[in-house]
Amino acid sequence: DELIDRYGHVPENVGNLIKISQIRYLCSKLGFNAVIQKPTFIQFMLQPGQKFPEIPDVREPAFLKYRSRVTLHAGKEPYLSLLVRSTGNDDVLSEILEFLQFCHCQNIKTGV
Repeated sequence: DELIDRYGHVPENVGNLIKISQIRYLCSKLGFNAVIQKPTFIQFMLQPGQKFPEIPDVREPAFLKYRSRVTLHAGKEPYLSLLVRSTGNDDVLSEILEFLQFCHCQNIKTGV
């Protein structure tokens, strides 16, 4: 909002760069060291030795939106995957950002 007040309409490319910087910040806070976009899902790779972020019990109302879309993959290179519903780059970035903000807020609530 400050950018719009000061400089007017923000071009789509600039808005996407802002979202990418927010995604990078949240990923570092949650312990992800890479985000890989696949055709139908996003992989959030964990830093070596990092635990999965605290994700609420799937029965909790707050998690209903993501219940059938999130999968945790253990193994040599563990990652979390998020099934995406969007097709456009801007929409996918918004979907990723919303999910990471959700996870970050849950970690703050649980003290992780």
